[in-house]
Amino acid sequence: MNHPLKPIKNISFFFFFQT
Repeated sequence: MNHPLKPIKNISFFFFFQT
């Protein structure tokens, strides 16, 4: 959950899953 390697991808997925 705390991966600074790919924060953008995590956010994108979260946003897509939250919609």
